[in-house]
Amino acid sequence: MLTATVTGDRLIDRRLANLTKKGTKRAITAGIRARMTPMARALRSGINATSASRKLKRAARKSVAKRFKKNRAANVREAKVGFGVGRGKGKVSAMGKGVGISKQNIHWFVLGTDQRQTKDGQKTGRIEDMFSGLAQAALASSAQPAMDAARAKISQVIAQEARKTA
Repeated sequence: MLTATVTGDRLIDRRLANLTKKGTKRAITAGIRARMTPMARALRSGINATSASRKLKRAARKSVAKRFKKNRAANVREAKVGFGVGRGKGKVSAMGKGVGISKQNIHWFVLGTDQRQTKDGQKTGRIEDMFSGLAQAALASSAQPAMDAARAKISQVIAQEARKTA
């Protein structure tokens, strides 16, 4: 889990201190959401750079998503970006058969599998890890653009909140 604290930028700290509590929460939330987009974009472009098939790359790009949750009781905001993250279950087969590559099984291709077999003992094969380490690389490559996006969005929301109170 990645934890981030919005602090350190003196101008933003000063502006946040002058806002109402509600306005401060809005600015921080907007900054976190803005930071998620460059990370997802970097992850999708990293998928394109792999040697996987076109079909697998397309399915993997579709499974990259982001999720944001607010826990008001604990005053915590949680953001996730990655494979299979987000809402919904995607396609589900009524016949009980496979549906191809989706967010439910993308982890097989990210992490790989050992040799698998059916209940009868027939071997079904193994899956090589095609995208392992990609999330860490995408996070590292998108760190500065993500921070820049967060700063810009926080400044924009602070200006909006200041206009409301003025």
